[in-house]
Amino acid sequence: MTEKSLDKPKFDPLVQHRRDVRRKIILPVLLPALLMTLAVIGLGVLVIYDDITSQQIGVIAACLATVCVLLPFVLLMAVFDAAALTTAFASGKAKGYLIKPFAMLRGYVDQANEITTQAAEALTAPIIAVRTQTSFLRNFIMKPLGFLEDESEDEEKNDSSS
Repeated sequence: MTEKSLDKPKFDPLVQHRRDVRRKIILPVLLPALLMTLAVIGLGVLVIYDDITSQQIGVIAACLATVCVLLPFVLLMAVFDAAALTTAFASGKAKGYLIKPFAMLRGYVDQANEITTQAAEALTAPIIAVRTQTSFLRNFIMKPLGFLEDESEDEEKNDSSS
């Protein structure tokens, strides 16, 4: 045995790349194109010899469209379907882990709602009281002096004008 026979054969990446391109890119594109071409030629021959009708060609074309057009879309959507199923499964599993944090969050929101309601009542009560007193004083002083008209008279005027 010579030393050369013990050496491993050298790997040529360019040859491997060309083989992969033929096997993974050209062949998957070329085979369906060749099959479609053969189908079209076969249908053409059958039409020439009046062995097939236009309805039969329509059925065959629909079948080929299903296989050649819709099947790749189905395969593409399978990825999205798998992602949706995984998300649904994960959300079902995560529910047990998220119940406690969401309950705490709901408690915080309820507390904030209570504080906001109390603060709103505390802030608006003096404003409402002042407006009520101002309105009373305005009506008490201005009405006897004739500066304010009765609201009932205003309503009658609006009703008669329309």
